[in-house]
Amino acid sequence: MSAPANPGRPAPNGIELPAPTAWPMVVALGVTLACAGLVTSATVSVVGVILALAGAVGWWHQVLPEERVEHVPPRPPAQRARPIVPSSVGVERFRLGEGEHRARVPVEVQPLSAGIRGGIVGGAAMAVVAVVYGLLFQHSPWYPINLLSAAAMPSMAQADLATLRAFSGTALVVGIVAHGAISVLASVKIKMSPCAASTARFKAFDFPIRCSRRMT
Repeated sequence: MSAPANPGRPAPNGIELPAPTAWPMVVALGVTLACAGLVTSATVSVVGVILALAGAVGWWHQVLPEERVEHVPPRPPAQRARPIVPSSVGVERFRLGEGEHRARVPVEVQPLSAGIRGGIVGGAAMAVVAVVYGLLFQHSPWYPINLLSAAAMPSMAQADLATLRAFSGTALVVGIVAHGAISVLASVKIKMSPCAASTARFKAFDFPIRCSRRMT
């Protein structure tokens, strides 16, 4: 760590920058441990508070009473970037597109029903993957469905492994409704977002753009 800056002493040849320090990371670690102790143990919070206070004091001394700095020597002139030279060469201009110059207007906007259909198809595909996982690793297709229904069924949240592997009609209905609603709502939300037109074509620029917005 370099010495503190002294205004009365001439600065060495180089660029003056703040000296590197690890105290901010110590403060961040302390705050993280202090918050983690709220759900684990009071001892973790105590250690976190001590680290945060120690890091804050150390960080304070990096700035006051005198700021800690270091001097980085500049690159030799031969290794520096060349200056930008203005050029008078002309560039190709965009052609006006039917009075919509520099405007991105989607020619086609997918309807809301497309989001609903996409949610149904995506939800069905995820359900197949979940059932295959249940068969391969838990030897029961009802395991992922019962896990999903546990969000609304306290009995499933406290059930043992044998119960989760068994068939439950109520859990099946709850799981299908919850999974279907989440899939459809997520797909509709994506369709309604400004970046949903991943394959839309635009009048001013005739190529696909992932995110569309009007630019004036």
